[in-house]
Amino acid sequence: MTCQLWSLMRLNIENALADLGANINVMPYKMFEQLGLRKPKYTRMSIQLVDRTITYPRGIIEDVLVQINKFIFPIDFVVLDMDEDSEVPLILGRHFLATAKTILNVGTGKLCFV
Repeated sequence: MTCQLWSLMRLNIENALADLGANINVMPYKMFEQLGLRKPKYTRMSIQLVDRTITYPRGIIEDVLVQINKFIFPIDFVVLDMDEDSEVPLILGRHFLATAKTILNVGTGKLCFV
């Protein structure tokens, strides 16, 4: 999914991942720095990764404007220290997909926003 993040600057993301298994939206710390966002809110959250390791986020950044097509959504992100994957630089979880009223055709991989 292609999207744009807005803050002090605009950042184009070509391959954001719509993850039906994720309960949170995830942004790498490097991307957070590129956007010049304010300091993230402290959180006591811990996250278990797919390899079963536990990681602790840098914090939560609220109301980042995400534009997909003509729609703009204020989205909260968990900021993680992680290598930025050029294939999947941003993860948008179930809460975002529900808020955006996304229809996902798993067979074709197509997303629609209604």
